Amino acid sequence: MTGVKENLQEVKKLKGGKVTFGCGTKGMIQGKGRTSDEQPQLMNVYLVQGLKSNLISVSQLCDEGLTVWFNKIECKAIDSDGKTVLRGVRSGNNCYMWDQSAKCLSVRDDVELWHKRLGHMNVRHLTDLVNKEIVRGVPKLKGTEKLVCGPCNQGKQIKVQHKKVADVQSKTVLD
Repeated sequence: MTGVKENLQEVKKLKGGKVTFGCGTKGMIQGKGRTSDEQPQLMNVYLVQGLKSNLISVSQLCDEGLTVWFNKIECKAIDSDGKTVLRGVRSGNNCYMWDQSAKCLSVRDDVELWHKRLGHMNVRHLTDLVNKEIVRGVPKLKGTEKLVCGPCNQGKQIKVQHKKVADVQSKTVLD
């Protein structure tokens, strides 16, 4: 659940429904959507009027195929490949707060994405650097030599020369 509409994409309005907060007051459910790209990808997130903090349902994480693991320091949501996609740190009031410094936990091994992130670097050199572990934080990439990047392709275009003029068209000097 979230109280900020900007945290969601593809919001569908819902009629009715209330959520009771810890202090006993109630908030109206205004809609349902999915989280935006800069946040962990969660589906069916409620937009609740008056909600001050974002809340994540452990059962919904499990329904999405994630394994949720807790200890006295932190919690993690782990996907079927064993990658940590969401991490929270336990706060003083026994809540687990999403660790926003770990935004790159859901890193993908998409060569095209890393090609763009690293300044349109040559794909062969990129996969060599990553596979030799020269660059930290990037997952192992499978080289795709057939990657055709539009901006790279456009940057390598050869400029067209001027057309040849058959005869001189000026009549006087400096014309």
